[in-house]
Amino acid sequence: MKHLIESLLAAWKRQRQEQETRRALQLLDRRTLRDLGLDASEILSVAAEAAGTAERQRRTRYVPYY
Repeated sequence: MKHLIESLLAAWKRQRQEQETRRALQLLDRRTLRDLGLDASEILSVAAEAAGTAERQRRTRYVPYY
């Protein structure tokens, strides 16, 4: 029973983290998202990856700043 409760609590925490990340990213404008190397269409998947509820799909892109 203890493991079930711990598992449910961990899942709840991951879900909350995903929601908070999604909300924070949705507050950013497209230019700021682009500066971070993201597109608005990626917000849901980025939030899921950050929370650990989805497998990482993107690679870090190096964009030189001149």
